[in-house]
Amino acid sequence: MRSLATLVFALLWSLAATAQTPLAPALWVIRDADTTITLFGSIHTLPVGIRWQKPAIMRAFDAADTLVLEAVIPDNPLAMLPTIMRLARKDAVVPLGNRVPENRRAELNAAVERLRPGPLDAYDSWYAALEIASTDSERRGVSARNGVEAVLTARARARGMPVTGLESFEQQLGFFDSLPETDQVKLLLAALDDLPDADRRSRALVDDWLNGRIDSLATALNDEFDGSPSLRMILLNDRNARWASWIAARMAQPGKVFIAVGAGHMAGPDSLLDKLRSLRIEPERVNEPTRERRPAKRKRRR
Repeated sequence: MRSLATLVFALLWSLAATAQTPLAPALWVIRDADTTITLFGSIHTLPVGIRWQKPAIMRAFDAADTLVLEAVIPDNPLAMLPTIMRLARKDAVVPLGNRVPENRRAELNAAVERLRPGPLDAYDSWYAALEIASTDSERRGVSARNGVEAVLTARARARGMPVTGLESFEQQLGFFDSLPETDQVKLLLAALDDLPDADRRSRALVDDWLNGRIDSLATALNDEFDGSPSLRMILLNDRNARWASWIAARMAQPGKVFIAVGAGHMAGPDSLLDKLRSLRIEPERVNEPTRERRPAKRKRRR
């Protein structure tokens, strides 16, 4: 049974969503004589009650013969454990607090005590960052179970539609595992920085997304990469380039494909759209955004 707080949270989100018109998450299409590829910028985790399945989106999805995601996540979380244990466990236990600057240790330890994500000292810093962020999201009622990919995957499987990934789950974890410790600690500090303002920031992100304000959304999502060129290269730029090459190759085959990747990949320098344009592929925006909201730039402490 959901708690009263969760129900109230869901109601507020629902009222906020219905109060704004038009709500139009960004959608693009690429066409030639016998191929149609739809690009949808998604949000991976959402609270309940967000009504994003608008007619233009669902028409494009229902007309497709294949769903393509960043990665296909196993239905059973236990199936992921061997990969997580192999990639995320450290060779030796290192207290999590000892990995951050001394002036942030008390804050980190207090957050771990409050959120109780489980023992993290035996795991890599990137994994600790993801666990802290995901545990906080779950406590606030924001979950991958309500995210775009989960909804689309269920709908695809109900109609026997193939679901494939641009990457594997193991490959995605490998991107994080390949980061040097300095960048892993930056992720950890970024997760810590997000905690006090998480609700407001989440609402702003979803508001931008629902209204198709992709530039504001990408700015807010991608500011984690400020001050870390290697993070941006590994987690954003290189992946966008590979995905653009995959799309270019797929255009040579007939069919209709619906691709959903994180909305942060769809705008800003070296976005997926920019990479496609460099290959002389021009995605056409299906729906225009509502009035652009000026994003508030956060100041990160280090």
